[in-house]
Amino acid sequence: RVTSFQVMVLSILGIVFRDERPMHWIIMGLAIDFALRIVFGGRGSPLGTFAEVITCRFKRKLLPGPPKQFAAVWGFTFSTLACIFFFVLDTSIPSACLLGVQAAFAFLEAFFNFCAGCFAFSRLIYWGWFQPRSVEKCNNVLEEMEHAIEEEDRRLNEGPPDVLIYSIREGRTIQADHLGRVPTKTVPVVTHGDLELGDMATEAATEEEMKGEKAEFGPLDLKVKCKTDDMRREDFHIIRHMKVNFFGACMGVVGLAATWKFAHMIIGQPDFIHGAVHGGQEIPKGLWYMWTFIGLAMFAIFLVLYTLRWILYPKKCLKEYDHPIMSNMIGTIPVTILLFAFLVRGEGDGEDERERWNDLSKALFWIGAPLMMLTGIVFVSRWIKEPKGEGQLSPAWMIPIVGNLVAALVAPFISRDYREAAWLWFSYAFLMYIALFTITLRRTFFMLWPRDKIRSTLAIWVASPFVSFVAYIVISGGVDNLAVEGRRWVDEADFPVPNAETEGSEFPGFHDPYRYGYATGLLAVGKLDSFARWCYFTGLFQSCIILWLEKRNWFGRNKWDMAYWGYTFPADALAFATVTYHRFISTNLTYGMSIAFLVLATALVVVNFFLMFSAILKRHVFTPDEKWGPLSFNKLIHNTLRDGALPKLQRMIRRLDASEARVRTIRNFATLFEQIAVVVEEHFKHEEEVLYRYYEGIFPGFTKGYPGDHAHIRALVDQIKEDLAALEHLLEGEERTGVVKRIQTTAKEFIKAKQENIKKEDLNLHSLSCKFTPFKMQRHLVRRCWDATALERWETIFSAVLEHALLYKERIRFIKCFEWSYPWMMQTHFGRIVYKVASPENWERIIMDLPELIPRNVSGWIRFYQIC
Repeated sequence: RVTSFQVMVLSILGIVFRDERPMHWIIMGLAIDFALRIVFGGRGSPLGTFAEVITCRFKRKLLPGPPKQFAAVWGFTFSTLACIFFFVLDTSIPSACLLGVQAAFAFLEAFFNFCAGCFAFSRLIYWGWFQPRSVEKCNNVLEEMEHAIEEEDRRLNEGPPDVLIYSIREGRTIQADHLGRVPTKTVPVVTHGDLELGDMATEAATEEEMKGEKAEFGPLDLKVKCKTDDMRREDFHIIRHMKVNFFGACMGVVGLAATWKFAHMIIGQPDFIHGAVHGGQEIPKGLWYMWTFIGLAMFAIFLVLYTLRWILYPKKCLKEYDHPIMSNMIGTIPVTILLFAFLVRGEGDGEDERERWNDLSKALFWIGAPLMMLTGIVFVSRWIKEPKGEGQLSPAWMIPIVGNLVAALVAPFISRDYREAAWLWFSYAFLMYIALFTITLRRTFFMLWPRDKIRSTLAIWVASPFVSFVAYIVISGGVDNLAVEGRRWVDEADFPVPNAETEGSEFPGFHDPYRYGYATGLLAVGKLDSFARWCYFTGLFQSCIILWLEKRNWFGRNKWDMAYWGYTFPADALAFATVTYHRFISTNLTYGMSIAFLVLATALVVVNFFLMFSAILKRHVFTPDEKWGPLSFNKLIHNTLRDGALPKLQRMIRRLDASEARVRTIRNFATLFEQIAVVVEEHFKHEEEVLYRYYEGIFPGFTKGYPGDHAHIRALVDQIKEDLAALEHLLEGEERTGVVKRIQTTAKEFIKAKQENIKKEDLNLHSLSCKFTPFKMQRHLVRRCWDATALERWETIFSAVLEHALLYKERIRFIKCFEWSYPWMMQTHFGRIVYKVASPENWERIIMDLPELIPRNVSGWIRFYQIC
């Protein structure tokens, strides 16, 4: 409704100011916004994301998407027709009428919650024009989506996690608070089997009893933070969780400002080389001024927060620096500084003011460029000294070394004297672009991507050739015969200073050097040779591949996070390079491409900016990352039992009755319990025969208390099975009633014991699989677990997860855990199991994310090869 209110306001403004050309461009932007909503939904349009910022603190109500998209189609139609009348037919009355109709429909939805498009869509379904299946598919997942939102927004305020310290030498466990302190009166030193998690002696201690006494532990002892998923979501801290990849947002915003400035100098001015003025519209300076100030504010805030993080939490920063992917984002800081150097160059009205801005530009350049070079040297040296596995490779590796291309691009704009130095940054950076592109392309072709959020780094493939294209132009040809200092031409012998006498000559209209800018001349006599064309069209072809992958649902499968900013700078580079290409070709096609890519880059930045602001307000940013790997299948089974299967069993217990009318209820209970029993038994087998043995090899004695818990739960399962078997032969009477009551009592005890066991294992053991089990070892342990269980029992486990896991992402992750370990069995084993046990709705959703799962002879199957 907030989005409709915005549409209504813009439509009314379009009617009132229908004769103003800027308003025509705003209506065109409205049409583009409708188009984005049709393709990507409400979160893919600037108006939709701004509405999300306004309503982020309100409870969300989910509605089916197809009716809203149908309404957006009509909004796009009205807005596009209005633009045609504005721009092509040069008449405003028909446009005003169309905008009036659009404003009326938007008013109805904004104030009365009546969507005319949704109503029309429902009527068309009733008349048989559309199939109801599209809406039914949305309704089938409505409850699940609502639960996911509730889970995402839930806050239990559990406070900081407690710490569990296990001494290997003494074989004992010490429970401390989040600062590592233990009570002075009652220090809980117990065996691990006797420790009841959550019932901590520290909770009874007062602050005075906790006077700074720290628990002692050795370097090889185990120190575990007893952290739940809710604690992770609630751990919002703008300093502790200020990650270096957040600077990618600054780079995207500042890159957009640089692109609009360059467009102002090229497209927004008369083309004095070819004598053509495309569109006759000057791009206002305020546009890139606005993005410059926004980018500066973001960069200043993030830089202060990151500096404080280094001071207060140096271990976290060093851990981030050691990360094979996250550490590469350090290169975004000098890139952003270099872009600021480009933005401030030549600003100011008077000669003295311009000189001061130029000095600032040089200072920023000589901060950013050496820092960029140092970053490249350090990282390439580290790759040589500390080889990484191929699975840790991603296109993000290009940032610290290939980012030197930005220094090569900016240098000639700063001063003609920097042209030779620019080759220093360009040469090795371009060489490493070729090398890293080759090996990351191989990794993409022949290996699985571990996490969906890392896929956004693939867009760096687009940025590198486009930046190379512009950098090569300005350092090889753009200033061979002409250079500009500030806003005054320098090489007067090669290119005369423009003045009134040159008007009407071969440079028509070129009489105002303040208007036409300094960098326009920088490219005036540049070269567009074969290598430059190769760079540009390589990037353009790669952009088409990225767009096609987006269409094929390869990108954007995870919920929004800061990694989505990775798409913005490549879009900026695409627009920047296309504007440069248009500078030499100057056709209507290249002009249209320039405008389209400028709009695309702006839309991406605006959408990400509003989504980021909304996420910060909802405290979804500045929180720890969610960690999972192949061994996470163990935790996902826990989640399935705790959140899905056991609560269902609890509800069935309440409905159990010994009467004949309740026989069906007892059978349903028996069916569900049998499924849960199989999952629990096989889960215990995996832990006792595989996982605990591995953990005992690292921390001897740490898991010795858990088999006792398992034995108690097994006894309860056996008792319930015996009672259910006895119930089959007891048709009526008090004895049957007594058995049912005993089943109810035992089942309640089973649920309580299993819930406590799951809680204890999640808090104490999950961190072992994350911190002390390398990825390769996790895959090996998963294979051993698979071999320990018969295939038919795995079918029961998969069926339980797909049926009872409340979140769709948990089902996908469960399958991914086995795909990492057995990629060659995706179709032959896992695909056949999932196809057999999943519901049709579940199957259709799963294969959208995992098309390699489709087994032979099933619709959609393709021959899928995977490196083992």
